[in-house]
Amino acid sequence: MAAALDRGSTRTGTAAACDMKRVLVAREFPPAPGGGIGTYSSHIARALVDAGETVHVIGSRWPGAEQAREESRDGRLVAHRLPIESPGRFFGTVAHPAMPDHHRETFRQGGAAAAFAAQVTELLEELVQAESIDAIEAPEYEAPLAPFLARRALGRGPDRTPPCVIHLHSPSEFIATSNGTTALAASKSPIALLERYAIANADRLCCPSRYLARQVESHFEVARGMIEVIPYPLNASGALVRSTAVWRDGSILFMGRLELRKGILEWIDAAVTLAAENPSLSFEFVGSDHVDAQLGGTRNIERRIPAALRSRFRFHDHRDAAGLSELLACARVVVVPSRWENFPYTCIEAMASGVAVVASPAGGMCEMITHGVDGWIAATGAPHDLADAVREALFAGADGLAEAGRRAAESIVQTCEPGSVVARHLRLAAGAPRRTAGTSSPAIDAATVLAMSWLPAPVPGLSRWIDVARMVRRAASRPVSTVRRIARHVGMRHHGVVS
Repeated sequence: MAAALDRGSTRTGTAAACDMKRVLVAREFPPAPGGGIGTYSSHIARALVDAGETVHVIGSRWPGAEQAREESRDGRLVAHRLPIESPGRFFGTVAHPAMPDHHRETFRQGGAAAAFAAQVTELLEELVQAESIDAIEAPEYEAPLAPFLARRALGRGPDRTPPCVIHLHSPSEFIATSNGTTALAASKSPIALLERYAIANADRLCCPSRYLARQVESHFEVARGMIEVIPYPLNASGALVRSTAVWRDGSILFMGRLELRKGILEWIDAAVTLAAENPSLSFEFVGSDHVDAQLGGTRNIERRIPAALRSRFRFHDHRDAAGLSELLACARVVVVPSRWENFPYTCIEAMASGVAVVASPAGGMCEMITHGVDGWIAATGAPHDLADAVREALFAGADGLAEAGRRAAESIVQTCEPGSVVARHLRLAAGAPRRTAGTSSPAIDAATVLAMSWLPAPVPGLSRWIDVARMVRRAASRPVSTVRRIARHVGMRHHGVVS
């Protein structure tokens, strides 16, 4: 596994050398399964080490990476892997066999995210003192830093208080509503409340897209200008070689989980329309099957495709980097039709491979793509608009698609160049003194955060707060009446749980 950590270890040469010590928190740090957060953490960790930092990454153990601590790059990249979950015998995941007994109840009550946050808090407090950590970065997603921030607010934890940066990737509220959950239910879920607390109590905020930054400013009432927009880094390996035949007859490739948020249903309907009018088109889909009550898995998706057209639609499960490169090399166009996105690595990696992307306007794709030059942006994410954008791309012909792909690679490599990205992260971490990120008061306070995180360490009134947390979890589908009942029971109205 040390060899895996060493991949892509050339110096960027752009960022000034430094001797900062930083902690990155990322449950999805490879090879653990995940999405953009895992990809980002892998790229940025190596880029920061190239700039001279010592980087401690707190991730989770997974087959192929079972060591609790693993050092590489002359000790400057240290992976701490916590025992959270393991693949289940038949499906899903179970508590990791090495999980400490005092965290098993946390896992049972709050799941993998809560168990990870609890163990992160313990390890982070040790590292901050023992390693003289200068900066901490964690995603808002699943709020792994919320318990640490809550203990800090209550005067607990280490004396050393390095700045805590919350990196905005994908707030659970936005994901849930994009997948069909009502906005009220999404906002009152326990994980959403914890994420809101982390955003409100971060010392600094950053985000890879202006699109999400503006949404967070509005939704979480963050003061304008408090979010530093820094693109994701990419350690590009060069564009793929495609033949003239590929540019003329290659596939149209969908990359991403088969999930409502990713626009899979809208794209299937658009692709069926295109397939019916042009018998030469073929469609590939690559990504894990995100089964939920609304989507129902690949079989239900395939039922939307007329039998006469199904032979031109091929579905592939999750692929590793080599497998994904094979599919990209055979694609003349990639589609990213999402209902909501931040700054997706699917779009970044497709463009870097030298192929133009057709994307919906609902995300940071608009900040990567110049319409008609190095890709195409649909008017909306509706099926007819997605189909129109693909028609416009295909009308460019083989030579036009090849030129758009060349420009796409050139543009995205410049946007996501690791050296410039790291320089901006260094300035963010070493910038102004610690300050509140600037949101209105969160719906929960520090003591409630610790209870909702199911931390095993004793805290005052823990049993009462655990009862509250359990009730909130059960109440996610009936938020208004139940949250009011909780408020009356424990006298929390003055904390702002109920308006």
